[in-house]
Amino acid sequence: MASFALTIPDSITNGINLVRNDSTPENYCIATWDSDNSLSLFDIGTGSVNEMVANFPPNDVAYAFYRRTFVQESQGDVVPKTTKFC
Repeated sequence: MASFALTIPDSITNGINLVRNDSTPENYCIATWDSDNSLSLFDIGTGSVNEMVANFPPNDVAYAFYRRTFVQESQGDVVPKTTKFC
């Protein structure tokens, strides 16, 4: 049986860590295939989902990680922020 080993470079790991960190402005990163078994960081930035999608490569498969923080419900002085990733 053949085995498959995916290579994920440090640039992608660092990009994901930036997106996961609530204190950084970066809220998305995009990765593309670099070779048959390796990904590369294509883009990292800030913006809405539509802005992120506009940065996808036009003729390539892309993988994205996105952070969105919002207030689901506010009660009095309590404003709990919710963070979701997709």
